[in-house]
Amino acid sequence: MVLKFCFTFLFLTVYQIAFSCFCAEHHRSYLLGENNDSIFVMQTELNRSDYLDRKNTFAETQPYWYGSVFLVTYDKKLNVLSKVNWTETKILPDDNFIEKLEQIRQSMIQKLNENKTFSIAIPLDISFCDFQKSCKEVQLYQNDSKEIYSLNYLGNNYEIKALKDTSNPIFDLFFYESYKYKSIKDKLFINSIRKYKLQKQQVIIVHLSSGSHIESSNNSEFVPVLNPKEYVPECISIFLDKGTVFEEPVLTHGKGFDVMIIQ
Repeated sequence: MVLKFCFTFLFLTVYQIAFSCFCAEHHRSYLLGENNDSIFVMQTELNRSDYLDRKNTFAETQPYWYGSVFLVTYDKKLNVLSKVNWTETKILPDDNFIEKLEQIRQSMIQKLNENKTFSIAIPLDISFCDFQKSCKEVQLYQNDSKEIYSLNYLGNNYEIKALKDTSNPIFDLFFYESYKYKSIKDKLFINSIRKYKLQKQQVIIVHLSSGSHIESSNNSEFVPVLNPKEYVPECISIFLDKGTVFEEPVLTHGKGFDVMIIQ
């Protein structure tokens, strides 16, 4: 059974934000496993937009997702070796978001299992940082002088190079022609943090997101949510047992992407 009803369905107002427009774009990575020196990941590049059932006169506009799903192969230093467009997908309001993507993930696992040396990734942990910059084990730093973002995990610092890589789809997520640090300064936050175990290494996947902000109570800064608190979802046992696709809260006009760290 997939993670049905495990996380608050993002079609509901996750943080009581009133959606005037459902537009959002998120890139996510789901670790599948490894084979010798290759690491396999299902990557989704999905857009959320407005859907209106024109056959129903009284229908209200609802959100739906559409986009591409890729099977990406990395080496042990997380350099991309190949990126295969596995399928195009459309997730309509009546579809189950998790189940639809889980079917695609299972098709990839089935294909990879044809190689007898393939070893599936073991999920170890998942938590939601609730759109903060400092969490229990992961912190998001920005260096204004060097105009870079980096993640600190257990004392080790990792620059987020994808933001400045014009060949990376994450670059196109935030910029058009050139890297402009000021346009994303103070606008990225941490949400989900996942850990997986490979045969000899551990992979941490951190989801970073931007979006419309709500003013904090002391009027000194803008934050995505009021009184954020890092938490572990109630269905963590299902995730640890199956390692399935999960659903994550999305900010208004949100843009998000995953950063992988390998140790």
